[in-house]
Amino acid sequence: MTKKVKFTNANKSAFYATVRSRVDAYFTENNVSTYANGQMWFKAYFFLTGLVGTYLLILTASLSLPIMLLLAIILGMFGAFVGFNVCHDAIHKALSPHLAVNKIFSFVFNLIGASPYVWNICHNIVHHTYTNIAGHDEDIDVAPGLIRFSDAETVNRVQRYQHFYAFVLYSFAMLSWVFRKDYKKFFQKKIGEHVLTHPKIEYFKLFFTKESIISYL
Repeated sequence: MTKKVKFTNANKSAFYATVRSRVDAYFTENNVSTYANGQMWFKAYFFLTGLVGTYLLILTASLSLPIMLLLAIILGMFGAFVGFNVCHDAIHKALSPHLAVNKIFSFVFNLIGASPYVWNICHNIVHHTYTNIAGHDEDIDVAPGLIRFSDAETVNRVQRYQHFYAFVLYSFAMLSWVFRKDYKKFFQKKIGEHVLTHPKIEYFKLFFTKESIISYL
């Protein structure tokens, strides 16, 4: 059974206060915005353009089966890149000081078949509370047996090559979001130590957006 994790009260932790003050001081002293700079916006543009461009190429181009298979893998990778880079940053409200801008880019998650609501719980709440703690942080439960993120996971020989095949496995992240992961997480009693109680509107959003994206694809 997973042991319960206890944290020192943030108000009593000199470490947390010191790190937070130094980070804030860095941005202030160097006159750096805490929101997206040009490089970050270029990253968003590159991944979104790559996703849309690859999808349109698959729909419109007359190519051989091996090339189409390669494009499908690339599409899946761009979908994962958009989720992990663009939507992730937007849901963290890190792209822009304007909430509407962050909300628009957060909505893109729905267009690649993922739920921003479920992501917020799994990542912003649980992952950032129990970061990389096995049995609590479910963000590190990626392809169990194939990709190993924690010392607590069983070791097997194939994992020595995970730095090669992980990119291909990540191309299936989009399919997992659409058909499996969000449903599984949504209907769990709790994720990590976070007990789930969903507003009724989130049930509608989950099924409506999933059905819409499946129909569109």
